[in-house]
Amino acid sequence: MTRLFILALNCSLLIGCASTKASLDPYAHIADKKVAAILKQSFATLGGLENWQSKKELHYQKLTRNLEESGETESEVFQSHDYYYGDQASINISWIEDNDEVHKIKSVANQAIKYVDDKSDSSADQATLNNSITVSLFVINVPFKMIDKGVELSYEGKETLEDGQEVDVIKAVYNADTNPHHTKSDLWWYYFDTKDARMVAYFIYHDGHFSYIKNLDYTTVNGFLLPTKRGSYLVDENRQILRKKVDYEYLNWQVVK
Repeated sequence: MTRLFILALNCSLLIGCASTKASLDPYAHIADKKVAAILKQSFATLGGLENWQSKKELHYQKLTRNLEESGETESEVFQSHDYYYGDQASINISWIEDNDEVHKIKSVANQAIKYVDDKSDSSADQATLNNSITVSLFVINVPFKMIDKGVELSYEGKETLEDGQEVDVIKAVYNADTNPHHTKSDLWWYYFDTKDARMVAYFIYHDGHFSYIKNLDYTTVNGFLLPTKRGSYLVDENRQILRKKVDYEYLNWQVVK
C-alpha cells in the first residue's frame, strides 16, 4: 500500500492529507481498538501487512494425513500449491492419485477448472472446486485476512491453552446472510501469543461442529514467519481435545516479493 508523504504549508492541505491517510488505514473499520492493536503487532511479527499484500508469488507443498481414532494414518495426500498475483493472477493445486493420475485444480479469474492428466475433467463438481480454492486461500491468508470488511471482530480477553501458553483471544463472526463474500455463517476464535502476537491456533464452530487447529512449528522464509506443522483436533464446545483428526506439514515455502 502506497504511503503518501505530503508537505503542506496551509491548514486545508494538512486536513486533506490527514483525510487521505485515514482512508488508507486498513484498520479504520475495526471498531474494537484492542483487536486492531493485536492485529498490527501480529502482522509485524509475521512479516508485515504491506509485504504480504504486495507479494508476487507464493509456493509450498502440503502433506495432509487423516488420522484414525487410534492415531494411525487413515489416508494421506501430498499437494503442490502455487499462487500467482497481479494482473495475471492464478492458482494451481496439484497432486498424484494412487493410480498415478495427475490431478490439478486451476483457478483463473475466480473460475476453477479440474484437470486429470492435463485433460479437463467435466465430471468435477463446480461448487466443490470453488470451495477448495476458497478454503485454500483463506487458510494461507489467515490472520491477514481478518481485516477484511464485513467480519465482526471483538476482543474476548486472555486465556491459557492446554499446553500452558497464554494467548489473547479475538472472536470473529462470519455472517453469510449479511455479507455475500462469506460462504458460511461461522464463529471463529483466534488465539494470539501474548508475547509477540503470532497466531498460534483457532477454534471454529461450523455447521454444528467444533474444530480446533493449532500451529505446531514455524519457519522464516524471505522475511515471513510461516507454519511448517499444524494439527486439527476434534473438540467439544469447551475446546477440550477429544483426539487429533489431521496432521498437516507445509514444505518448501517460497515467497517471491
